[in-house]
Amino acid sequence: MVVYTNTDRMFKEIEKFILESKVPFVLNTGELTDSFCMMDRKMLESILNPFILFENTPHKVLFVTKFNPTIIINVTPDLLQNAIFSFSISPFSKFEEGTELWQERIRAAKALMRPVRLRLDPMMPELGWMQGYKEIAQAIFEEPALQVERITLGRLRFFSTAKSTMTDKGKLFKLASYRRPEDKRWVVPDEDFLRMARFIMALFPVDTQFALCKEPVHIWEKLGLDWQNPKCNCVI
Repeated sequence: MVVYTNTDRMFKEIEKFILESKVPFVLNTGELTDSFCMMDRKMLESILNPFILFENTPHKVLFVTKFNPTIIINVTPDLLQNAIFSFSISPFSKFEEGTELWQERIRAAKALMRPVRLRLDPMMPELGWMQGYKEIAQAIFEEPALQVERITLGRLRFFSTAKSTMTDKGKLFKLASYRRPEDKRWVVPDEDFLRMARFIMALFPVDTQFALCKEPVHIWEKLGLDWQNPKCNCVI
């Protein structure tokens, strides 16, 4: 585990950014790691409290997690008005050791009592995926208090350097068998991802706001989604 210690410098840069930027931006705290992977209260306070800098600004702070972040309500209540909470949901718990079950993430999203975003990512054509996503969609429908403002779809993907760090040298690499020319990532083949995406989108009402994560234009177009005005996980 790598824990960065240059937080003072980071928040000085954030403060400068807030003063200089007039166009609304989303700052993503969950790109390099899960936003709430370290659940110690004191550490959360030290990391999250400075984000109150965003209060009364046009900017947002995005928290992306596979855990239960309801602890944040008691740590920094003033942060909530400028926070976006996003839950990564996957039916494949065997690939997510040490995280909350996806059912717990759904319950946590409901407990926040505010609009949330969901990421069905990484999607992979693992055995039983259809039934798994049916159960996820049903669980969402059964929580009428759950306010989902958008759903972002993303397939299993990684750069070649991941092969030197990933412990699973077989299954995941076989599933991501296509090296995409646009960014040289190894990904689930297009035809498999498109089939999964269409199946999942059909499980939800037609007015559900869908978008894609790190996908080329031709995939957006094949799914009938607007790549020029994307409403995906990391944008306002």
